Amino acid sequence: MPPRVTATQPLRRRPLTVASERKGNERFDFHSSVLLQFFPSGVCYTLSLASPVVLGRGSAPDANILDLSELGAHRHGVSRQHCLLWRRGKHLVVTDLDSTNGTYLNGELLRPHEEYLVADGDQLILGTLHATIFFNRNGNSHRPA
Repeated sequence: MPPRVTATQPLRRRPLTVASERKGNERFDFHSSVLLQFFPSGVCYTLSLASPVVLGRGSAPDANILDLSELGAHRHGVSRQHCLLWRRGKHLVVTDLDSTNGTYLNGELLRPHEEYLVADGDQLILGTLHATIFFNRNGNSHRPA
């Protein structure tokens, strides 16, 4: 029996954010993949982004979801379908999917359903779950076991 996925509760506090200047390159070549490093665990996921990927909790039969449950996503206020990462030309784009506790890019709260360009080294916060985004230019992609 699959684990029960419960509704996301609004957090009582906003995440600790630090506004940061974009330092990395915004060019995301066709053969590049994305490395997401989550904190404080240090767990990394590499995504090829051959198709858009939803960051969230659980799974859905018709969606390509990176399930962050093992990182305490529910406790961090991550929604089931929190945000979307996808390619647009030679760029990486993030879109908040009207998540309960918001998505932050470099300390800025994203407006739901709007597109934001992501650069190498940018900071992403889902609820209170922190991640750094790195562009992997050699194109290798895998998901850790």
